[in-house]
Amino acid sequence: MTSRPLPVAIKLITEQRNWTYNTPGAARPTATAHLAVWAPTHPFGHLAVVADTHTGLTITNGIEHIWNALTPRYSTHLTLMEYWAPGTGADPAEHLDEAWIRNGQPHWHRIWPTPPSNPHHAELEQWIHGTTGIEVLETARRLTNP
Repeated sequence: MTSRPLPVAIKLITEQRNWTYNTPGAARPTATAHLAVWAPTHPFGHLAVVADTHTGLTITNGIEHIWNALTPRYSTHLTLMEYWAPGTGADPAEHLDEAWIRNGQPHWHRIWPTPPSNPHHAELEQWIHGTTGIEVLETARRLTNP
């Protein structure tokens, strides 16, 4: 988990069902993801959630490109999450992962669901069942359902 707490989203500012981002060095020059971005709450940066469109590069394989596309606009204090609808990822259950780039390498951390044995379980459960977590899940589900 990153060293900062998860942000509290206050206002949805971007919701794009087919957001296109550049993928330098990949087989195709661009890729598409579902994107939602919330305005920051002090002292946190923006909160962005991406979901796979199943049209080429997966969000997991494109996370460095997604990070590079979003951070110039939304700052390096961005909290980026990947949403996976049920049955669409390697894990068949619906889930939400935080993703970030540190020293040029991608990292992931499960946000929801987490087992009780996870040392951050109580904090993550509180966040996901709070206003922000509920809004994130509702928005991600809306973006991924035609």
